[in-house]
Formats: sequence, structure tokens, C-alpha cells
Amino acid sequence: MQKIIFLIGLPGCGKGTVAKFMKGYKKFQFGDIIRAECRKKFKDKTPEHMEATVKWFHTNGREKLLASRMWQNVIGKSKVVIDGCRNKRQFTHFCKLAGQKPTVVYVYSPRTYRWKLIKTRGRKDSGTRSYLIARDARELRQGLTYMIHQSDFRVSNRGTKLQLKKSPQSLMEKIN
Repeated sequence: MQKIIFLIGLPGCGKGTVAKFMKGYKKFQFGDIIRAECRKKFKDKTPEHMEATVKWFHTNGREKLLASRMWQNVIGKSKVVIDGCRNKRQFTHFCKLAGQKPTVVYVYSPRTYRWKLIKTRGRKDSGTRSYLIARDARELRQGLTYMIHQSDFRVSNRGTKLQLKKSPQSLMEKIN
């Protein structure tokens, strides 16, 4: 049976870093699908364009489209970690396609710490601090709160990468 882990959390909390420390798992991001769609729709990938693309994916049942695109990326792979599931429709449709409920891991980090991490990424679509606050609110409204309640495990990211690296190692022992 395919082993699927969903990493969830607010933007910049360290989901991608946790995924890198999960040895033997192939990493995928819902954000990559959204960024690819944004590039198709717009020439310039600004925070506004990203937000419009996210809104498009989260209206008229297109959360299922996002889940289906992700499933096409991971189908047949034995161990995958997927970063960024944001709501119930996306999650339940993916579960239906996969024929199983993935293990859900919630990565938490305070907003001030997340802002520092986001700025070090250097992505053009990161926006401003007020954009992050608005994005947090939007993602919670869109269903991230539901996903947090689905979590089987929690990882706290409040320190160094070395400290964070220890969390996935102990987590993998519990999951496997």
C-alpha cells in the first residue's frame, strides 16, 4: 500500500523543510500546481496573481481539480509527502482517489518566525507582512482549520533547522 503523508500549516511554517528531512519520501507541493496554473494564466507571478489563482482553485468545486492534479503526480509512488492541503473538499477528494486517508502532520510556527523564514526564500510572490496576515486569515477561512483538526501528529517549528530536523526523525519512527 502506498504511504502518503500530508504536511499542513500556515505559509512559511516549515512544511517544506520538514519534508526534506523525511528520508525515503518523495516530496510534492500543492503550491507547485497553483504556481504552474498562475504562470499559465498570467505573465507575471505577483502576490495578486497568486491570490487570484488560489481563489480560482477554491471556487466552483475546483478544489477537486487541485486534488486530482496532485493525485496524478503521486499515483504509483510508494512513499510520498505532500505539502499544503488546505481544505476539506481537497482532502476528501484526494482520500477518495487514493483509497485511503493520508497521515496528516500539522507543522506550527509563530507568525513572526514564519515571516523571517518567508523573507529568506526570496520568492517574488511572498508579498508583504500585511499580505501574510491576510493570507493566514484566508487560508483558515478556506478550511485549513478543518485540516488542523484532522492532524494525526504535530511538529513545532520555533527554533533552528537542527532542532527542526529532530522532529521528523522521531515522527517517522511513530508513523512507520
